[in-house]
Amino acid sequence: MATQMQAMRMQKNDLAYVHVDTSKWQMRDDGTAIYIGEGRPTSFEYDGMVSHMEWTTASAVQFQADYHVTAALTPGADSDIKVAFKSANNDEGTVSGTVTAKAGQLLNENRLPTPEPQAGYRFDHWQDQDNNVIDFDLYKPIGNTTLYAVFAKDDGKTSASVKLVFKSADEKRGTVDKTISAKAGTPLNAAKVPTPIAAEGFAFDHWEDAGGNSVDFSNYTPSSDATFTAVFAPLSVDAAAGQKAGVADGAAGKQVADNASQSKAYQDAYTAAYTDAKATYDADFATGEAIGAADSGENLDAADVSAFSAGYQAGYAKGYAETERDSYRGYNTTEAFKVEVKAADATQSDLDTNLSVPQGEIFGNWYEDNSSFRNSGVHEGYTFDHWEDDKGNVIDLTQYKVTRDQIIYAFYTTVDLSGEQGKAAGRLTVKQVFRVMLVKTSQ
Repeated sequence: MATQMQAMRMQKNDLAYVHVDTSKWQMRDDGTAIYIGEGRPTSFEYDGMVSHMEWTTASAVQFQADYHVTAALTPGADSDIKVAFKSANNDEGTVSGTVTAKAGQLLNENRLPTPEPQAGYRFDHWQDQDNNVIDFDLYKPIGNTTLYAVFAKDDGKTSASVKLVFKSADEKRGTVDKTISAKAGTPLNAAKVPTPIAAEGFAFDHWEDAGGNSVDFSNYTPSSDATFTAVFAPLSVDAAAGQKAGVADGAAGKQVADNASQSKAYQDAYTAAYTDAKATYDADFATGEAIGAADSGENLDAADVSAFSAGYQAGYAKGYAETERDSYRGYNTTEAFKVEVKAADATQSDLDTNLSVPQGEIFGNWYEDNSSFRNSGVHEGYTFDHWEDDKGNVIDLTQYKVTRDQIIYAFYTTVDLSGEQGKAAGRLTVKQVFRVMLVKTSQ
């Protein structure tokens, strides 16, 4: 399971008509989709069924997908979130409190409320609403949530909590600095052990305990507080050169170099450094590609991503360019979006009409004479000024790509009614001219 879950919400009434990849997403009854895959998701995909029938459920054999949706996911800002703490059973113990934290970041354990067990019970662990045990050394909530204190019968065998400190033997060779909590007598989750970062020309070699003994955390059970030291070893001249070249090639997204003529030390160091750097490049590329595609699909100007990594920049450029070239990318061309065109202020115009535009199409390609909308039902004393979408963006209908169900608003300004031209302003009623809407049908 991924160490950081991501979530998005769907309408609860539509859950029976939506199927997701259950190896990557978990659908809750409240309409929230929780990401349980590896890494950070860059898109959310699901199949939907148009016909809503009371007897159809998410697991019923009658489900038939009518369309497939791929929605790009973009990382949000580190916004403030609320984490509430409650007891799973007040008869066994109590706790109450709420802390404010940053989305996607670890919680400060010193700020968490203390569970108070009832007589004969002890606090055992925290869990979320899906009964997942929470480890605060790894837990990074991304939205408002509630955690529950779980209590257990006090049998006198309570495992003591211990502190494990990780540090570097020589920070000139490499760094690591973290303290975690664990239960005495319980095998340590190796995922909680921090990753040492080696300085250029060095490599992480092994962990040692306070007595200088090597420690293997894949099979380690703590018994008391302990401190562990990361030991780094200098690389040979060849290995240092291979490490430097591997980092450079991987971070730039290049193909693996042919190092057959190099020494084994060079090749091994190059491969290890390249693998790590290229994995980071690929993850950044995927994120940039998804955001670039989303920006292009929303008709936004390409963003300035020069401050981001090379992988992100390359991915953004690819996603933006490919979506721009293929206006149907990610859309079902056999279906149409519902677009309501109306006046932003009903006292200024009677304009209010519902239209259908094929997914991903340019509005002007289907309703060529949009002057009919601008001038339809305008009240005396007003004249058309501009269009805005329902997100407040000023748009040009002749170039506007329809990417979702939405409302488009017409904005008007007042006019001087003196003179014949002024008296005519706002009273134009032009017959609307539409092209015949041709939508592909399923074969």
